[in-house]
Amino acid sequence: MRPYFAFLLIAAFWSNGSVGWAQKAPALDTLENLKAKALANNADLPVAEAKVNIAQAHLQVAKAELIQTRHRIGEKVKTHPDIGVAEAKILVAEAQLQLAKAELVRTRQQLAAKVAVAYAEAEAAGHGEKEGQERLARVNALIQARAISREEVDAVQSIHAKLRAARLVAEAKLEGLVGGPIFERTPSK
Repeated sequence: MRPYFAFLLIAAFWSNGSVGWAQKAPALDTLENLKAKALANNADLPVAEAKVNIAQAHLQVAKAELIQTRHRIGEKVKTHPDIGVAEAKILVAEAQLQLAKAELVRTRQQLAAKVAVAYAEAEAAGHGEKEGQERLARVNALIQARAISREEVDAVQSIHAKLRAARLVAEAKLEGLVGGPIFERTPSK
């Protein structure tokens, strides 16, 4: 029993210490923090906010024109066509403002949804890589016991490499949405 236990202990140490690409996936930041970072670094949001500001400025101009038109024409003539035109401009400006605000909200919601999906993909890919590392550790123990063929070892190593690549792609996608690095990268051994 003791030689078997010592063998497993040595195999476990060997597999964790010598496999260069068997690194732990870094912990993900909270989803809410990542959404906040993405909103702060997104290029579409300033455009949408600028549209809201422009619409607000147009509304203020239309209101000022209405006041000027009323002063120019006087309060006696409320049915004057210029008053109707100025009031219509106000209605158009208010509608444009509401449209710009809705577009800003939609842009924020789309970005938050993209971050949530990328976050879930990165978490799933991290769990997949962890499972691949565990399989690789079991295979390394079987190698020592000469209980596995070289083809099976190569297959498990290939699967682990694919799982690691999937994790890196998912993390890169999330970092792209957030606008900067959020994972620590350690070089392979």
